Amino acid sequence: MWTFLKTQYQQTNVVSHVLLHKQLNEIQMVSFPTTKAFLEAWQAANDNLLIAGLTLPEEVQVNVLLNALPDSWQSFVSQHSNTPNLKLTTLLTNIRQEDQI
Repeated sequence: MWTFLKTQYQQTNVVSHVLLHKQLNEIQMVSFPTTKAFLEAWQAANDNLLIAGLTLPEEVQVNVLLNALPDSWQSFVSQHSNTPNLKLTTLLTNIRQEDQI
């Protein structure tokens, strides 16, 4: 019985991780009324992955977030894509600042 439960739980974990990762990847800024709402939704989806035990490397998080920005932010994306070792906290701050401008 224990082996059966363990197998079922592990399959559920894999499925949950895939679904949570998909949710994070599907969040796009254009779907939200404000940048603040977008960042809150993106951070919540990222936090859900952490809670589920799936830690994405910071570089992946940065890439996913940059990819979620709309075409109108292309110059911002280009500028930050070329920044070596860009930290997620720095990117989040820069998005908020860009939104204020």
